[in-house]
Amino acid sequence: MQEQKALLVGIDGGGTHCRASLFSIDGQTIAKAKAGSANISRDLLTAKHSIVESVRQVLEKAGAKNRDAIGHTHVAAGLAGYNVTASQLDLERWKHPFASLSVTTDLHAAAHGAHASNDGAVLIAGTGSCAAALKSHQLTQIGGHGFLLGDKGSGAWLGHEAIKLSLLRYDQLLDDRFEPLRASVFDYLQVSTAIELVNTMISAAPSDFAKLAPSLFTLADNGDTVARELLQQGSDYLCSIARRALVLSEGSLCLVGGLTQSLLPYFSADIVSRVTQPKYGAEWGAILCTQMINSQLD
Repeated sequence: MQEQKALLVGIDGGGTHCRASLFSIDGQTIAKAKAGSANISRDLLTAKHSIVESVRQVLEKAGAKNRDAIGHTHVAAGLAGYNVTASQLDLERWKHPFASLSVTTDLHAAAHGAHASNDGAVLIAGTGSCAAALKSHQLTQIGGHGFLLGDKGSGAWLGHEAIKLSLLRYDQLLDDRFEPLRASVFDYLQVSTAIELVNTMISAAPSDFAKLAPSLFTLADNGDTVARELLQQGSDYLCSIARRALVLSEGSLCLVGGLTQSLLPYFSADIVSRVTQPKYGAEWGAILCTQMINSQLD
């Protein structure tokens, strides 16, 4: 790429991946890259590393040969965990290597990107889950209270529920209908006893639980009723928070996150009928959102 005095990168930082996009000044995508987890409330050190690594990679993909390019890069990031006050304060103390760093929540970035900062609703289902209504540039969050207190219907919730049911089945407290689920979970985790499972998952992060979600879809596709019921239970909750967001926003609904398209067949007809394609991704949404925040502060 032709070297520029200033470079613009948008970041979508979630519980599993940190995605970075390098943009031209008119919003055209020049290059994309991906690093690890960027949830600042769960692991700030890892999040900071992922942010820097994703920016470094995207500059490299774009052909920036100057090692000082990162210092000329203006970064706007939508980060999971930024709604936690203590995490915000911790991040503000970071001596980052960029020309500037503007931060908002991953939810704000997703909503502003999906609807180009116009009115509308978003439903996010990935490692975590959440819905939001964007109305007159004001965002209202529904759900998204984190792995310990919420995130129902998310990948982490699905994996956690699958493990709990598997342990109940192992202890012979559930009938044979739950055996395929138990076998699938034990096989994925490469364990043969409950003690081994507990030792494997006792300190697991939400993203580790979320890795079990694809196996539930495989079981459901093969006709397993337990997996289908679990997916339906999560989907019913997601539809309820999406429904609330639609009422508040008086707009259409955009689906965001790695699980939403897989769960779409389980959604109710009234929700499916309101779904539209996002106008932009969360990376550009982070730029739109932080520009708006900065302009309000000027």
